[in-house]
Amino acid sequence: MFRERVAVRVSALFLGLLFALVLLSIWSVTVGSSDILLPRAWQAVVAPGDERADIVILSVRLPRVIAALAARAALAVAGAIMQAVTGNPLAEPGLLGINPGAGFAVILAISLAGVTVGGALVWAAFAGAALAALAVYLLGPAERGGATPLKLVLAGVVVSTLLGAVGTAVLLRDAQTLDVVRMWSAGSLKNREMAQVLPVLPWLGASLIAAMVVREQFTALSLGAETARGLGQNPLLWRLVSGPLS
Repeated sequence: MFRERVAVRVSALFLGLLFALVLLSIWSVTVGSSDILLPRAWQAVVAPGDERADIVILSVRLPRVIAALAARAALAVAGAIMQAVTGNPLAEPGLLGINPGAGFAVILAISLAGVTVGGALVWAAFAGAALAALAVYLLGPAERGGATPLKLVLAGVVVSTLLGAVGTAVLLRDAQTLDVVRMWSAGSLKNREMAQVLPVLPWLGASLIAAMVVREQFTALSLGAETARGLGQNPLLWRLVSGPLS
C-alpha cells in the first residue's frame, strides 16, 4: 500500500513537472526583444507567412527552444546512466571522457577540416564522444581485476585530460577556431537553425527510448557489480552499452 502511494505521488509529480515544462516552452516562444501574442505564434507555426513574426518564430525562437529541450533531456539521461555505471551520484558524461571527446572532435573538424556547418559539427561531436568512450572502456580493464567503476573513472580522467590538453594547444594556435568553439562549448543556442536541430532528434529519441527500455539494467548496475552479478547481470556488458546511450 505504501509503495502504491509513493508511485502515485511520483507519477503526479512527473506529470505536473511535464505540464509546467510545456507551458514554459510555449511561453518562451512568445517573449523576447519583441513580444508576440500566443495566437500569432501558433499561426506562425501552423500557417507560416512572410511577416516578421513568422520569421522570428520559425527561424530564431522555435529552433532554440527545441534545441534546449533536446540537449537538456540528453544530458539528464546521460548523467543518470553515468551515475549508475560509476556508482557516483555526482557523475556526469565529462567524467568518462564523453564530453571532452566531443569537444576535441569539434576542434579538429573546425581547425583541420575547415568544417563550419553546424549539422556537420554535430556528427563530428557524436564520433568524438564515441571514440573517447571506447578508449576509456579499453583502458579501464587494462589491469588485473577488470573494469571497476574506480578504474573507469581514472581512465576517464586520463582521456579527458589528454584530450583537453591537446585541444587547448590547438586553440592557442588558431584564434578563429577558438571563437567558434567558445560558443559551442558554452552551450550557446545562438544561431541555431531548424536544419541543424531536426536531423538529430530521431537519434536522440531512439537513445532516450532505449534508455527507458533498459532502465532496470542500469538500476541493477547502480547497486554494485557484485549485486548486479547476483541478479544475473553482466556488469561489463552493460557498462559497454552505457557508452552509446550516453
